[in-house]
Amino acid sequence: MESQVKELLPLAAKIAPEFSNIPGLPHAEIEMTAQEALARAARLFDPAKSDFTAYAARAMRNALRRHRKENAQLRPRPARTLRRAGG
Repeated sequence: MESQVKELLPLAAKIAPEFSNIPGLPHAEIEMTAQEALARAARLFDPAKSDFTAYAARAMRNALRRHRKENAQLRPRPARTLRRAGG
């Protein structure tokens, strides 16, 4: 499985820019999150159920979505100003 992980590291680098819109997170951290998800996918993968490449790609995207969601909750939300009708 280690060889498959090494083969798919370029896929992690390809998927990471899809999530470059996470404010305040450097690209290196986003790519590291994808690589960690790839390693976890290798540990949990069941060859009887699916193709490893498809499984790993889905696992990386899901991890990055989760990372984006967690970081969005940590950012302060901008204060909204109320507009008065007719005024």
